Amino acid sequence: MAARASNVRSGGYKILPFVRGIRELSASLKASDLTISCGGDTFEVHRAIVCPQSDYFAQAAERLSKETLLNTITLSEESPMIIQRLVSFFYTGCYGQAMMNYNSPFFIHRTSIVPKDGRHKEILLHIKMYGCGEKFGAPALKAIAEKRFKEAVTQQWPMREFPILVNAIYASTSLIYRGLRAIVLSICCEHIDEIITGPLWEQIAATEGVTGLIVELLPLVVKDKEKTKRRQLEDAEDELGPPLNKKVCVRKELSVPKDVPVPKEACASKEVCVPKKAKLVDKMKG
Repeated sequence: MAARASNVRSGGYKILPFVRGIRELSASLKASDLTISCGGDTFEVHRAIVCPQSDYFAQAAERLSKETLLNTITLSEESPMIIQRLVSFFYTGCYGQAMMNYNSPFFIHRTSIVPKDGRHKEILLHIKMYGCGEKFGAPALKAIAEKRFKEAVTQQWPMREFPILVNAIYASTSLIYRGLRAIVLSICCEHIDEIITGPLWEQIAATEGVTGLIVELLPLVVKDKEKTKRRQLEDAEDELGPPLNKKVCVRKELSVPKDVPVPKEACASKEVCVPKKAKLVDKMKG
């Protein structure tokens, strides 16, 4: 009986042999059958790896097969840094700085495009990679970027760079960042008092994306305040008991002694609201 292949550990995580094989392809030109050209940089990749993860590249590769003998996809309007990270994600499942391999042959020519590290720049990278996943039809990339964006903003709150992130997501009128917008709206609702009364709102108001944010945020804030108000009324009702009505025996409900007369308004009204009930109790006991 053949021995079971052992798993390889990387960064504390188990990597199955076939996953390791895919990663090793990124360090070799072996069987490369597709070239991605962007801003003078050239990426030698494999259709079997890239196309199943991206609708854009799958369709582009299919057109190349039918219309030309060339195997190069040119991306003239994209950032080489973002495309490099996109290719890295296709092979490794990661796009962060730690997974970058600038010596890999699939990254043929490299310009000086490594960004400086910074708290908000890291989060901006997640925003850019989410947009990249949307544009190139890569749902797995979108899911990872959305998760990392949410974790980063949540863990680092409060953050003075929040207006920069809001502008990056809302400055565009397209819905390319709609998944991230939902996260921003949730954070704004959770910290609305802090944002409105502090310096953050003044900075957000000066950005191009403030109109889009207000249009989406205002209905949620109103709805959230209504929910809070209902919850407060429910808590008050739980504390004081249900409203009195005509069918309830007032004397029995309030444990009124027989020698204490019950006020006429308690019997005449169809319903006694919670605050009025409290006053009623005090009046009878007084």
